[in-house]
Amino acid sequence: MDFYRKNMKERPLLTKGLQMGGRAALADYITQTLATGITVPYNYVRTAQLGLYGHFVQGPLGHFYGKRLEKAYPGTSEESVIAKTLTTNAIYTPITNAILLFFSGFMGNNPEDDKRRAERRQKKRQLLGLDSDEEVSDDEDEEDHPGVSKRVNNGVARVRSKWRAGYEKGLSTNVPLDYITFKYIPSDYKMMFKIFTSLTNTTLTAWDAKKKETEMKRRKRKAEIASKANASGVKVEISDSPSKRHGRK
Repeated sequence: MDFYRKNMKERPLLTKGLQMGGRAALADYITQTLATGITVPYNYVRTAQLGLYGHFVQGPLGHFYGKRLEKAYPGTSEESVIAKTLTTNAIYTPITNAILLFFSGFMGNNPEDDKRRAERRQKKRQLLGLDSDEEVSDDEDEEDHPGVSKRVNNGVARVRSKWRAGYEKGLSTNVPLDYITFKYIPSDYKMMFKIFTSLTNTTLTAWDAKKKETEMKRRKRKAEIASKANASGVKVEISDSPSKRHGRK
């Protein structure tokens, strides 16, 4: 910890950049491996891009914003802590969320793009009569190499479609966590605490998304089995447990 505190004092910009870069890359790794599943190949480029974004954008922004905020509302009095919490969630968080969404839309390596590419490969497998786990070459289209104006439009569209829902959803956890951070966490460990809580929230969110995706696939499979059974005149009883599924005429 002495090494960490020393670098926070002597090299705060570099240290915070490394922290936020590592946090962004790890959060994307968690999201891709836990929430996305095996149907979408892992996007290493996206992880690298987000790591660099965290290092060169989020880290410096957090550093300079934190200094200005502490200067405007010094100390840990109730009034200062409330002012810091409200300012962060009313100004800083909405702006940084919008910047991140625009960046991911502009670069074209967001979950929606990954899903589109995976669906394209799956259609090609079906046309070729291949199994779902067999590798096929990806026939890139013009959406994979957009021009600058198209990238800007994609970034703006992603902000418009994702920003409000993400911001409103995050308020329930961001406000109390920011209050705790400003009130009780020492200045050298504020960013470390926020990174820990952010990664915990990312993991829980990704896990919940995976559960919902699994449940949706299960229901879809049940509907397909029932539809085929009705078409063939076979009565099928389907339980939630795969081992208990059976059919009879």
